[in-house]
Amino acid sequence: MKDPSLKRLMKMNASEWPLIVIGCLSALAQGAVQPGFAILFGAMLGVSLLFVYCRLLQRSGMKYNNCVIIAVFNSGA
Repeated sequence: MKDPSLKRLMKMNASEWPLIVIGCLSALAQGAVQPGFAILFGAMLGVSLLFVYCRLLQRSGMKYNNCVIIAVFNSGA
């Protein structure tokens, strides 16, 4: 019996190739979504912590304008 070659195996699975390609692309998209979600979630936490910091500044007598300035520099605008 002959050893199966890679080319012959690929031909045998020709009907499944569209599913394999879709599965690989889906896995790639899911892998790209997770770091993006982590960045957005970190930004949301940063904004919420900024508001807590601004409340502390307001209680200590500083004005709200300082909080707006901090928010602008924190957002990178």
